[in-house]
Amino acid sequence: ANRVDRLEQYTTTLELNAEGIRPAVISRRICVPESTVRWWLSRGEFPKRLGRRTALSAQHEALIRQRVRDGCSNAAELQRELTGLGCSASKSVVGRFVAFVREGEPLSATRTATLYGGDLDGVRRSVCKIARLLATPAARLDDRERQWITDLCRTNPEIGSTYGLIQELRLLLVGGCETCAAQLNAWIARARTCGVSELQRLGQSLQRDFQAVTAGLSLPWSNAQTEGQVTRLKLIKRQRYGQASLDLLRRCVLLS
Repeated sequence: ANRVDRLEQYTTTLELNAEGIRPAVISRRICVPESTVRWWLSRGEFPKRLGRRTALSAQHEALIRQRVRDGCSNAAELQRELTGLGCSASKSVVGRFVAFVREGEPLSATRTATLYGGDLDGVRRSVCKIARLLATPAARLDDRERQWITDLCRTNPEIGSTYGLIQELRLLLVGGCETCAAQLNAWIARARTCGVSELQRLGQSLQRDFQAVTAGLSLPWSNAQTEGQVTRLKLIKRQRYGQASLDLLRRCVLLS
């Protein structure tokens, strides 16, 4: 039934277009988005709905498992290889199975060492989780996480140097020391020569706002009270759903 209605809309689109009516006007008349109208006109024929893609066979699943163990986990590349073998599974189907294989089956020793930093415990850690571990003080980590960080820094010198800089900056941000300006300046110099582009850009940003950053670390004052009052004012304003005039907003602030 949907196809019949769609075909009628498509036929009407061709008739109106033959009369010289613009696609924007056609879309309003037949209640179809203008992009759909333009797509119909550019195709030159009524689009047919594709059939359901077949699932992976046992042979194709075995091939994917082997390719993932060899180090290839790119779903698009694997889907192209399978297409050459006569498989009609889509890239999303292949991608879901690749994710299942990577999560549920062990990988090759080389790829495992690259991903896990030498810790062959079979536990996959996402980029966000690794970033959290690198930014967390060692005292807050358990023994297994500390050992994992140690192995990661030992097998990857770049991550090791990055981890040291991150921990130093974390201690500097605590503030309260009289020599924080000199320490921050030394940290910026090391960050700009560490070879990690993200830390180099961070060092450049801190250098541009050096006076403001050191003032925030060394002085006892802050703008927390100002920011808190601004947040409170925004909350009261939004509770009026955009209908509050200045006088009404002032009255609400004074009475809250």
